[in-house]
Amino acid sequence: MPPNDSQVPSRVCQLLEKKIEKLGAMLALAEKQKEAMAQKNWQRLGQVVEQRMQYTTEVDALDKRLADVLGGQQGNQGTHLNLFRSKPIRSLLAQLRDILRQLSDLEAKSMSGLEEQLESVQAQLKQIRKTRVGVLSYAPKKSPAARFVDLQG
Repeated sequence: MPPNDSQVPSRVCQLLEKKIEKLGAMLALAEKQKEAMAQKNWQRLGQVVEQRMQYTTEVDALDKRLADVLGGQQGNQGTHLNLFRSKPIRSLLAQLRDILRQLSDLEAKSMSGLEEQLESVQAQLKQIRKTRVGVLSYAPKKSPAARFVDLQG
């Protein structure tokens, strides 16, 4: 049931506050992700990524609920503009913008760190292949398996 006009601002504020809470938790997880990468703790990194995915799902659900609340007011575009001009909602939107900017910065750093790790692993694999080829070229050739011949039988 869509809220009536008087409930919309408070409902929007509630949903934005919940979204800020979830994104704040995601920001903390992004920091943990950065630490796990620095420590090369890949198991912990996997756990943190799973938690972030769960929060992403929850934020998406909040966005849908927010769209539903605002969708009930589609016929009145002026109400939407006035709603987003109110101080409490503008303040919440500014907080959201700051958190999203921080998340974006951390995500960019994480991606560059992962790219560096990938390049390092690729270089190690290349060196292992070169070493293997070198070792195999000097290794004695395998002779066919020895066979026993039954001379008495």
